[in-house]
Amino acid sequence: MIKKINGDDANVYPGVKVGPGSDMDIVFEVTNTGSATLEKIDLTDNVIPAKDITCENKPESLKPGQSFTCSATLKAPATGEHVNIATAQATPVYGDGESGPTSPVSDDDPARAWVDEPQKEVKKPSITVVKKINDEDANTKPGVKVQPGEDMDIVFEVTNTGTATLGNVTVSDNVIPADHITCADKPETLKPGESFTCHATLAAPASGDHVNIATVEGTPVYGEGETGPDSPVRDSDEANAWVDEPQKEVKKPSITVVKKINDDDANSKPGVKVSPGEDMDIVFEVTNTGTATLGDITVSDNVIPAKDIVCEDKPETLNPGQSFTCHATLKAPSTGDHVNIATVEGTPVYADGETGSDGPVKDVDEANAWVDVPDAPVMNPSITVVKKINDEDANAKPGVKVQPGEDMSIVFEVSNDGDVALEDVALSDNVVDAKDIMCEDKPDTLNPGESFTCSATLKAPLSGDHVNIATVEGTPVYGEGESGPTDPVMDSDVARAWVDEPERW
Repeated sequence: MIKKINGDDANVYPGVKVGPGSDMDIVFEVTNTGSATLEKIDLTDNVIPAKDITCENKPESLKPGQSFTCSATLKAPATGEHVNIATAQATPVYGDGESGPTSPVSDDDPARAWVDEPQKEVKKPSITVVKKINDEDANTKPGVKVQPGEDMDIVFEVTNTGTATLGNVTVSDNVIPADHITCADKPETLKPGESFTCHATLAAPASGDHVNIATVEGTPVYGEGETGPDSPVRDSDEANAWVDEPQKEVKKPSITVVKKINDDDANSKPGVKVSPGEDMDIVFEVTNTGTATLGDITVSDNVIPAKDIVCEDKPETLNPGQSFTCHATLKAPSTGDHVNIATVEGTPVYADGETGSDGPVKDVDEANAWVDVPDAPVMNPSITVVKKINDEDANAKPGVKVQPGEDMSIVFEVSNDGDVALEDVALSDNVVDAKDIMCEDKPDTLNPGESFTCSATLKAPLSGDHVNIATVEGTPVYGEGESGPTDPVMDSDVARAWVDEPERW
């Protein structure tokens, strides 16, 4: 089997050179190269349908050495390479006295072709936009001088500055909505060197600078034999404007408060002398000491609640130089010093053509007072206990003579010999249990000069000497205007006894 394209066997790559889309003449030459007659001859191609292959002189049986030819027509590819394979197959037929393989025999043969396409022209797409404000390109700041709020005439000049036709051309702006941009002469496709113009109107700012950016974008459209980048191309251009506004008058907001106690400014300590607990007359004098009008004015005090401060003539806004007064009443302290601080705050209010700091302004002022209280007397707390055995003080040895084992009568005489009342008075003895000491007339508070007596019974020793010690303790309690030591005061007293034992025989 030999397959040819345009008369060329074309087995070897790249094969026959053909024109793009040309009709290729395909020839199939089939030969019986064996020694047996062949029948049932079948010719196929992996690309060409069987119905399109014509075999006019194909015999029923193909004798050894005999050939026949088939033909077909196939379109060359538009670009690149082509290969297709022909296959011939037949079945051996043996005469009398002949033998051999009975399986069909086959052969295939490829044929190749390639298209030498002309080099495409490489295009360079490009687009440019020039944005103008009031007919000025205005790329550089500050740009075009405009009046506050005037209508600025915006022009977008779009040009295809490349070598490729552009489609889907769009014009946009980062400030102007797309539906406010009018492009009356914009074509469907923009050829190299062609331009069109768009228009819009935009209000100038009330003050300061303005900048906005135009963007144009288009997609390359290539004709036959043209190529280039597929991505859209774009360009941007900014335009600047500025408003030459008159210089605003710079205001300096300021506010002052003067606080008085009983009509005295009283800034310095000790301040105003007042009587303990008296009603102090508090006055707040507020003045706008700046050059800007003030609003939202508040008067407060670190001691007096806001609800107790009355400002009858306080205006809604306080003009420069204007004042108002507030009043309050506050109790003087019972003793010592007093200080409280007034605070006033206001927010600047600027008229057209005025400017200044935006934050609130404030001022503080303190007022001092003091109470002239006489010095409190210094008190001297004291307590005394006298302990007696059998009605004798018995401080000195040997003490009271007693009989062995007799009941000794113990008496504790407690006196407040100081000048301060005493509370929590406690009596104890190092020998007699507290539960055995009876104090029937002991008061809750022992005033200066007052006394009370306690008693107990204690067995005398069987022999020898006896001693025990009573201790009393009380805590000072000071009245208003009194002062002195706060630690408890105490006293102790000893009592002694002895047993005169009889002589033994």
